[in-house]
Amino acid sequence: MERQYRYFHRIIAYMEGNYMKDLSLEQLCEEVSLSTTYVNHILKSCTDRTFIHLLNEMRIKKACEYLEEDRLKVREIAEKTGFQSSKYFIKIFKDMQGVTPGQYKR
Repeated sequence: MERQYRYFHRIIAYMEGNYMKDLSLEQLCEEVSLSTTYVNHILKSCTDRTFIHLLNEMRIKKACEYLEEDRLKVREIAEKTGFQSSKYFIKIFKDMQGVTPGQYKR
C-alpha cells in the first residue's frame, strides 16, 4: 500500500505540472513507467476518480482562478488550462460547477 501511495503522489505531481498540456493517460504512464491498468487502479483506489475526471478537476480549478482574476476571455482560459476547444471547456465547466464560465465570472 505504501508503494501505491508513492506512485499516486508521482502521478498527481506529474498531472499538476502538465494539466495545461494535451496530456493523455498513455503519456502519463510512460512518464511514471507504469501500465495504464495499474495507473487507473491507483487513481480509482486513492481518489475514486478516473484519470480524465482528475485531469478535468485540475483544469477547472485553475479555470476558476482565471475567471476570478477577470482578465482573460473564456477562449483564452480554455487554451491555458489544456482544453482542446472552448465548447468542450464550457461543457465540462458546467458539468462540474453547475454554471457556465460566463455565469461563474459574474
